[in-house]
Amino acid sequence: MREWGGFVGIVGLVALLFGGIGGVVYGFDWPPIWLHLVLGVVLIVLWFASRGARSLGQGGQVAFGRTARYSLNAGLYTLVFVGVLGVVYWFAYRYDKRWDLTEQGVYSITPQTQKTLETLKAPLKIVAFSGTQQVSDDEIERILDLYRRANDKQVKTEIVNPRTKPHLVDTYEMKEGNLVYLEFGAGEAKTSSRINQFTEEALTNAIIKLSRGAAKKIYFVSGHGEPSLQDIGQQGISRLKEALSDEHLTAEEIILGQFEKVPEDAAAVILAAPRRPMLPQEREMVTKYVEEGGRLLLFGDPRSPGDTNAIAEHFGIKIDNNIVVDLVARLFAAPALGVQLAVQDYGAHPITHRLEQTGPSVLSLTASVRPFSELRSASADSVPPETDFQKGATYSTLLKTPDSAWGETNLETLFNPEGGTASRDPDDIRGPVSLAVAFEKRLGDAPSDGSEGEESKFQKVGRVVVFGSAGLIENPNLEMYANRDLILNSINWLAGEEGGIVVARRSLRASAAPLTDEQFKLILVSSLIIPELILLFGMLVWWRRRLLAVTA
Repeated sequence: MREWGGFVGIVGLVALLFGGIGGVVYGFDWPPIWLHLVLGVVLIVLWFASRGARSLGQGGQVAFGRTARYSLNAGLYTLVFVGVLGVVYWFAYRYDKRWDLTEQGVYSITPQTQKTLETLKAPLKIVAFSGTQQVSDDEIERILDLYRRANDKQVKTEIVNPRTKPHLVDTYEMKEGNLVYLEFGAGEAKTSSRINQFTEEALTNAIIKLSRGAAKKIYFVSGHGEPSLQDIGQQGISRLKEALSDEHLTAEEIILGQFEKVPEDAAAVILAAPRRPMLPQEREMVTKYVEEGGRLLLFGDPRSPGDTNAIAEHFGIKIDNNIVVDLVARLFAAPALGVQLAVQDYGAHPITHRLEQTGPSVLSLTASVRPFSELRSASADSVPPETDFQKGATYSTLLKTPDSAWGETNLETLFNPEGGTASRDPDDIRGPVSLAVAFEKRLGDAPSDGSEGEESKFQKVGRVVVFGSAGLIENPNLEMYANRDLILNSINWLAGEEGGIVVARRSLRASAAPLTDEQFKLILVSSLIIPELILLFGMLVWWRRRLLAVTA
């Protein structure tokens, strides 16, 4: 049995070796890993003790005998091996590196995001609020970890549970629907933003906006009975002002009559359903602003058509004098007339990009909106001739109703106090009905290749978006389904902020086999133990043959 004592030391070295390798690869917090390390140390100590006792029994010549030299060498090798493992573990901890071996890079950020984070020149703080139904806490932690790894010197992340730390909701001024708070810069140059989606696309685009510098200014025309940014009531648009602030955009009201022209710092101008007539000079100021490369968002009002209709016609867009209605099917009842439309037929345009995934847009008491080019192709009567500014412009329909809807022109019957009714008449516009149109005109002196830079391109393209009703942006309606995203996308497109990254949907192939956590750990442990057993069996055969050769 004494001859087999040396094999105990070999088993200890193998256990220590596989324990160290398993700890580096799988982590040192698994019980099998610690069991290997403890068993390896115990067996090596027993081997040293047995060899030392045997050498002492041979006359105290431990220090000078062959056994002592072997013991010393084995001890040194063990120390060196443990030291190497320690160095490897330190490098792995200090220079953490990960590889995403999935075909579509499911567990990685896109190169655009990587480049955006690596080129940050100021500190960035990302605070995500957990406990939401939109995204799991594990997904939040995973994405934030990827952002932090991309630039750990500038990017700091934090996950806040609003239930355990409700005071941070007020500290970061988070409002209903906000999921992420972003803060860029330091000191007086610090800027912040809040977003309602937790996706790589939303996060990176928000970071791009913050890193560009000062917030762009959006002017809301006032003085004619338009909805107010300060009004928190049913008819106000204070929530839109907060939403623009979250988008790193500044909203400010303006009375055009106090200026000779639209201010130079205007990224876009919004005219929302004025109830009182505008001055001719004000209308001319708005149209000239777009003709010089400005951006305009128009909201009509079917109940008081006027200036917005005339301004829209200047750009080849017609706001019809009607209200779009649809028959709404009800359970256990006859269909009812509806003037609140849930529309999900989006046209192809940067404004409507991916809105199908968000849901329908809900519009109430809206008029139909159509480009003149569509009316001319249909040989409609009384269509104004095409102007020089309209030539070469691009028109895009953003929203369309189902076929069951129509544009009701008999508004007196529809708004009858004793009970509104409507029916399809020959003069009505039949569905599908267009509800919003985008206009874009590149000016003649604008370079088509963008060689003069982004700012020059921004100044040399006129853009207009027209909706048939301002009810879309009123406080009670803004947060309904996709309304908020539709309006913010429109304003961002007008302000030239649509040039962010687009992250294609990535997913693992369907051939991936789902595993439970226990199954996953069992596979990893098996991949460690099976090679270890094979090695021990081979060394056992070698040791046995060695003993037979010695005895022979």
